[in-house]
Amino acid sequence: LSSIDENISTVRRRLIDFNSLKQEIESNIDNITMEKDVRVGEVQKVAKVMVMSLDSEMKDIQQPFFDLKHELIQETQLRETLLSKVEQIIKNSSRIEVVAKSKDILGMFIATSKDKEPMDTICGTTPIPADFSSILLPAYNSSCTFVMTGFSSLRQKADPVNSQPLNTEGLLWRLIVYPDGFGMERDSHLSVFIELISGLPKTAKYQYSVELLQLHDSSRNKVQIGTSDFDVGTRFGFRRFMCLDKLESKGFLDPASDTLRLRFKVRPLTYSQRCRDQHRHIEILQNQIRDLNFRDARNTEYFDEMKNWLALLSITAISLLILYKMIY
Repeated sequence: LSSIDENISTVRRRLIDFNSLKQEIESNIDNITMEKDVRVGEVQKVAKVMVMSLDSEMKDIQQPFFDLKHELIQETQLRETLLSKVEQIIKNSSRIEVVAKSKDILGMFIATSKDKEPMDTICGTTPIPADFSSILLPAYNSSCTFVMTGFSSLRQKADPVNSQPLNTEGLLWRLIVYPDGFGMERDSHLSVFIELISGLPKTAKYQYSVELLQLHDSSRNKVQIGTSDFDVGTRFGFRRFMCLDKLESKGFLDPASDTLRLRFKVRPLTYSQRCRDQHRHIEILQNQIRDLNFRDARNTEYFDEMKNWLALLSITAISLLILYKMIY
């Protein structure tokens, strides 16, 4: 019986330990849930601020349209009233009376249109872009326009053509263009790729945009956007960027100068990533400045040493000259 009682006590102690451990686990689960709720609350607050900012920005963008709409409503009402009056006069008057009142009627039309801007001036010819700034996604800081002259000869060579480098936060990028297409797209499509030349210590994701510029209408530019994980030396892009047969008919290739223009840009996906890139670039620049200062210091030290040697040699030469004169 004592052995049984001992085992019962052991089991009970184990149960107490299990219950205590269970409570600790439940407490940890509750803490994790509470922490997640705190983060959700932070996200909701940020989202609320973002929505308010977008609403304010939307009102600023829409305000010219509201003003124009109000003006058009007034103009519409004025002309509807004029037409109603003129139609009423014509309806209730004979032809002779209408002719007699024609001067007054024409005066009403002139008064209505007097000092009014032409309709195309009121409405405008340039559309207002509906672009909204993003709190989450950084804007493109810079872009590079690549002008390919002699495109036809470049296409015959079928070799890739590289643009000048684009520097963004210390990262060097370039656009690689295959005028006659790459791989299976040879002789059918223009192929373009973005390559990271230098500046990145480890793999990171970036968004890139490649734009084929239309000669006369920028709204018809050919744009493609991609997102990829880049290492130094890696390249990503679009093999079937644009059909070669449509370059001239779509207004991208200038037949007179045989020129094609492209523009590309790259950006990180978050502001924290941009801050890391900028911090790394600042550190590199600071190291370069320290190296230059060190070299300047070494050069200064060398020049001072040379001056001392020259001074010593001058003194030695003068002493020898005096000694020579004393002897001879």
